[in-house]
Amino acid sequence: MSTVDLPNIREPFIDPRSGQISRPWWIWLQQLMGRIGGSNGTDISVIEALVRQLIKDVLALERATSDNPQGQINAGLALQIEELQAFVADERGHGFWEDPDMHAAATTSAAGFMSATDKLVLDALNADHVPNARTLTAGAGLTGGGNLSADRTFNVGANADGSIVVNADDIQVGILATDTQHGVRGGGTQHAVATTSTAGFMSAADKAKLDGFASSYFSAYASTGQAAGAGAVLLVICDTQLNDALGEYDPTTGVFTAAATGLYVFHGHVFGTQTTSTNRQLMLYVNGAEVIRMQQLTSSSGASTIGGTSGLVNLNAGNTVTMRYLSTLADTTATGASATNFSGWRVA
Repeated sequence: MSTVDLPNIREPFIDPRSGQISRPWWIWLQQLMGRIGGSNGTDISVIEALVRQLIKDVLALERATSDNPQGQINAGLALQIEELQAFVADERGHGFWEDPDMHAAATTSAAGFMSATDKLVLDALNADHVPNARTLTAGAGLTGGGNLSADRTFNVGANADGSIVVNADDIQVGILATDTQHGVRGGGTQHAVATTSTAGFMSAADKAKLDGFASSYFSAYASTGQAAGAGAVLLVICDTQLNDALGEYDPTTGVFTAAATGLYVFHGHVFGTQTTSTNRQLMLYVNGAEVIRMQQLTSSSGASTIGGTSGLVNLNAGNTVTMRYLSTLADTTATGASATNFSGWRVA
């Protein structure tokens, strides 16, 4: 730290010959101003006031002492200089302002100088205040990453076997490379049909046979009469169901559709209301053709019931069965469960 030496204590502040500040004091004041920063330095208004007071005191001493005793002037000047030195010591005597050793480092609770460690942390921050020293590492199945000095992208890494395909906006299954990756789960073409010795897919035939083991039966009666034209074959519709285990009978059409291949038995009645003597027939049709005449009455007179049983009928899955009625005279079927009805069941 540089120093500014004071003039000799015996040097008068005002030159008696010129009435101005003596040269040694003027040089000292210039050095003092240079030391504290001049007009661009810190606020020196206190020093300026002190110097003005010093000049006033010196002039006052000169006027009060006609013989101008040098000792009294120098004594007053020495007192002013001591006050000036004390002020300078208070304001600037602590050392260099930029010296970090002269100030405590800042803490979270007290202001102070920034430490070198904190400066390193501050310099490491980018414009977005993100520590780019951090690294984003791609995990299992991912590629990409990097530090935070720029935007980073992670991608899904597809296997080279092509079993997984990665697109711009989705991931999909590709061509499965091994048997363990299975294949088409919903189609039987990827699997052999089961045999009695090897497991596999169930065939359609076996499924139909299995379904056929379920109980198959139905019964229904007519709640609405039907008009039968003279000599015309009438498809009898029993529109009210009593039971139907597999939903094989349609009460709106009077058609039974076999769910499985097997042996079936059917039974039916039709009550004709024609009172004049007429011939009547009750028939069982399979796939639209007569296969069994369950009963036939010749020249029957008065309203009468005609009914019968089919015996064993061999049906394939999907075959249709209907009950038909024929009267040589126009007739109308009676209603009710005991009058006109149709039923059937599978026996094997």
